[in-house]
Amino acid sequence: MDAGAENQPDARVAQATRLLNVALGMVAAAWLYAPLVAMTGGHGGLLLSKWLLDPWVTQHALALLPRAVRLFVYAAVNFFLPVAILILLFVLLGLHRKTLAMRMRWTSTVLGLSWGSVLLFAVVAANGGNGEFGLGLWMMLLYFPVVVPFSVFAFIAGVVELTAMASHGVRSSSYVPRGLLLAVLVSVILPAGAIGAMFIGPNSPRAISLREDADFATKCREVGVVFKSKLVSEVATIGYVRAPSQQGEYSSSIYRVEMDDVGRVHSYGGFAPWKSAEADKKVLLRELPVDEAQQADLLVYFEVSNLDALKKPKGRSGAVQYQVTLKDRRNDTVLAKHTYVIDRANNRACGANIGNTISTQAFIYDALHR
Repeated sequence: MDAGAENQPDARVAQATRLLNVALGMVAAAWLYAPLVAMTGGHGGLLLSKWLLDPWVTQHALALLPRAVRLFVYAAVNFFLPVAILILLFVLLGLHRKTLAMRMRWTSTVLGLSWGSVLLFAVVAANGGNGEFGLGLWMMLLYFPVVVPFSVFAFIAGVVELTAMASHGVRSSSYVPRGLLLAVLVSVILPAGAIGAMFIGPNSPRAISLREDADFATKCREVGVVFKSKLVSEVATIGYVRAPSQQGEYSSSIYRVEMDDVGRVHSYGGFAPWKSAEADKKVLLRELPVDEAQQADLLVYFEVSNLDALKKPKGRSGAVQYQVTLKDRRNDTVLAKHTYVIDRANNRACGANIGNTISTQAFIYDALHR
């Protein structure tokens, strides 16, 4: 009787549904845990897109996509692709044949709630429902006390299901249900189609990325510090001068930028690390207010290659070239120039003048003490 039951189509369909629920639930559990990983400096649930998309498509090019399309791309690559990989692994382990494995309602329910909650959150996010306040409230009220424990519980439920199938199931025929094959096929086609769409057309994210990379590389060829003249006598005051059209377009974030070895920005603004080489380069001059800056002994001029880019939101400003000119007002002599590039849209920069840091303070200090 068991032998006949285990070969029934209904049993195979039920087992395929069970495996699909396990794969969806466990991947969703990882996604629910992902924000905690991201907060500790990792990539969280976007790890696969970091591997598959980041080398080819810039952050800005992806940001130009409609919100729903961008969410679909991330979901296809980071969610459905791992689901397909898990299902294929289950099939290779022969779990699709364990049609009479012991079933537990609580595990199926928890796994279903896991991927159902991720789907609900995706729908809300696609409709613009994850504003800063809403996301902050969600993180504060629900994430740590509810979501993190639930994600761990869902992962445990998946392990319990797999253990039950591996240890107690009765093998049926080696036939793989069509529904399971279809789930794998869809889970592979979605990310493949999403990645393929990134490369097709003159205005595709890949094409935009190539143009942005070329523009950034061109601007970065001109970066660096050029020392021209030395001070002829001591100075007491310093003033930061900007063109009238550029007033209000700057913030402290352009005076100091920390990067890694490949130019990815770690932080904008801030202070030099304590007891670092940069911290030792303090400019001990009295800074005059903006309305009196032109009367200072030492003048610092800022020029921008594309002022319109600064007026865009920070995440869409693109590569902007800055030139800082240090001038002795008393004899109208240029002491030094520092040219660097900041691409906020793609979180990168070039033109570091001390280690991996762009530092206006260090630039001024070096110009005065050489």
